[in-house]
Amino acid sequence: RKTVDKLIIESRNVLEEGTHIRVSKKVKELVDDIAKRSGRSQYQIVNRMLEFAAERVVIEDEEEE
Repeated sequence: RKTVDKLIIESRNVLEEGTHIRVSKKVKELVDDIAKRSGRSQYQIVNRMLEFAAERVVIEDEEEE
């Protein structure tokens, strides 16, 4: 089984402001399932996932520093 250690996000020229994050129905179901199985809140699950992913993000076409 191959593991992926990078999350590739296409760059955008304009960032949008917002206070909510929308996810697909499939992602919500995944988060709900993990929350139910772990006894943790959706908030905790999503935060941990994003913290994990943030360390592995590579932005396409971004100059390396």
